[in-house]
Amino acid sequence: PGAHNAAAASAGAQTDGKAGAPRVACAEHGLRLGCGCGFSRLAVTVTFPPSLLARFEALLCRRLAQRTRWLAAADGALAGRPSLEVAVALLAEAERMQLKEEPQVGALAARRGEGERWAARAVALLVGGRVHTLAALEAHVAKGEALPLELSQLAALRRASEQARAWEARAQAALAPAHGLGAGAARAGGEAAAADGTGWDPSRAPAGA
Repeated sequence: PGAHNAAAASAGAQTDGKAGAPRVACAEHGLRLGCGCGFSRLAVTVTFPPSLLARFEALLCRRLAQRTRWLAAADGALAGRPSLEVAVALLAEAERMQLKEEPQVGALAARRGEGERWAARAVALLVGGRVHTLAALEAHVAKGEALPLELSQLAALRRASEQARAWEARAQAALAPAHGLGAGAARAGGEAAAADGTGWDPSRAPAGA
């Protein structure tokens, strides 16, 4: 009903007496646009039985209630640190409900994009098969902690970083008496080894490391 022009009746639009079946005053309007009867546009008035209008009203009320609940859930998520999975689920629900114009949708989409990019890099660091420096692990941990999201890979990446740090400390302690190296020299050697492909690999770390 909201899509029809209520002023059409004054322009000569009529119905044929059957609910929902429009008939316009000029027959040519049913065949082509731009006839010479003086109408500037085609406009019709459609009537619906009360029972159908009641169904429309109930549907509209349900949709409004769903929108209200979604907005509350989105506001709550944006006020804290939702999981990446929650952000993805809220955006999928917003798409089904056609809420793309709501500002919360854009904010959630931005967080989802950041989270998905971070997660892809985290997986590459953990199981990508390439050697990565301790500095790269720690930098990505810090980036994940700064994002306004709960990231499922963050705990595993943090453990890998702590294991690498502990391994480095033990390696420095073992190398210093044997070779007379200070802690700074041992660390520099470790970074150089990582740079040439012989550094710490989280997938090959000992279980107790």
